[in-house]
Amino acid sequence: RCGTCDNCLAVSGASTSNNSNLSKSALVVLLAVDALKSQPVSVIEKVMNGQIVENYRYKCSANPVSVKNRIELAFKHQKYSVAILKELISLLASYGYLEVGTNRSTMNTTYNNSWTTYDITYKGKKQLETPMSPVILPVSPGIRVLEDKDEEKRQLLLSQFKNSGVNIADIPEEELERGDGEVVKSFKFWMTHMEHLTKLGKDRRIEQLQDLRKNIEDWRLQAAKNFKMSPTDVMPTHLIAKVAYTSATSKIPMDEDSLHACGVRSGAIKELAEMLQRWSKDTAGTDSLSGNDAAATRVMIFPKGEVFSPSEPWKLARIPKAKKNGTLASWESSYMRFMKGEHPQSIAVTKEGGKPIQVRTVAIHILDALTYGKPVPLDRVAAIFPPPTYEEWDTLKKIEAAGVPEMDAMENEIKKADFLTPVMGVEFIETPYNERKEGESFKYSKWCDHLSWYLTLRRAEYVPTFS
Repeated sequence: RCGTCDNCLAVSGASTSNNSNLSKSALVVLLAVDALKSQPVSVIEKVMNGQIVENYRYKCSANPVSVKNRIELAFKHQKYSVAILKELISLLASYGYLEVGTNRSTMNTTYNNSWTTYDITYKGKKQLETPMSPVILPVSPGIRVLEDKDEEKRQLLLSQFKNSGVNIADIPEEELERGDGEVVKSFKFWMTHMEHLTKLGKDRRIEQLQDLRKNIEDWRLQAAKNFKMSPTDVMPTHLIAKVAYTSATSKIPMDEDSLHACGVRSGAIKELAEMLQRWSKDTAGTDSLSGNDAAATRVMIFPKGEVFSPSEPWKLARIPKAKKNGTLASWESSYMRFMKGEHPQSIAVTKEGGKPIQVRTVAIHILDALTYGKPVPLDRVAAIFPPPTYEEWDTLKKIEAAGVPEMDAMENEIKKADFLTPVMGVEFIETPYNERKEGESFKYSKWCDHLSWYLTLRRAEYVPTFS
């Protein structure tokens, strides 16, 4: 021990009142360290966060997917964030549950390239055999500070939930305690989306989404009567919010596969999918958040069913390869599943080897594939990720034509912020991200999406057609 850090001072001067039973949180840390060979905190943190790292980092006896599933289950039953669990690593080492080591680079270098690693000890393994045995440890001031910050965020979120009409009883106790989890995120996404629409004055869209949620609740009630089940057994309340939010933010209606991927399990799932498709058709063209008159714009159009294949990859494309753990690169996984006809929402919520992603991210993966020389059905991409209008395309074209040579889309890699400075203004671009106004940030996000299309089609040498 160094004797001067928070952990050492807590160990030497801890009073009984400062001690806590950290068995549930310690279990997450011990499971991660036990599955790995001697690894640094950064790798242990990734595994605790539900990620699958490179195969060579795991012990021969460890199955990465099984490890991920066990850690996710253990994580749900404890209250700490990964940031606090990271702080627990050195504390567990101080009390003999983990062993500290040092690894050094074998490469010839003038630098002292070494790092701290952790392994599980006999005491740690015995704790894994009886995971509910108490692990009484002094909680360091550093952890207390993180606890206070997490608690402040949690109380703010719960207050927002109550004000927005969320029934706190619908949230599992462990998620309430931690302020995070699948149920919390489902309600949070719905709440923040509705708040955003309110700020933009989109009253009509708010009414449509409220009607959508009521329609889903009516479907749940009818299914409960048909199957003689309680409504929450047919569909938990948080899934109503999740399905409504997904339908509100996706350009194509959810089908049975995507509903199943979201967690819906019902014999009446076909009727729910048909209802969502009707709602999507009835409200088509009314979800624009930009305030533009859709009738006055010329939209980009693609031949239905046509697959465009570039003659070759873009000459500066750096194609990410498969990961060291054997899984496909993120773009390739999304692309392969999309080309097999899988619903983009299903791809997004069941991402291989990691946490769910946004449908927007799936679309960008597909556009990346076009840059890498892969054939892509552009009409299907446009259905989930609207391309720029004629006016927006013309604006980007003029920026490229009038810009410095570095703005040449064919000859250079381009930073989006640099390219979009003429649109957003220097003041916005130089403003720190967390200080930008919400309306301006939304506008910038939409222009970034337009630029993704522009750069991709230019580099694939595709000439778009507009209505």
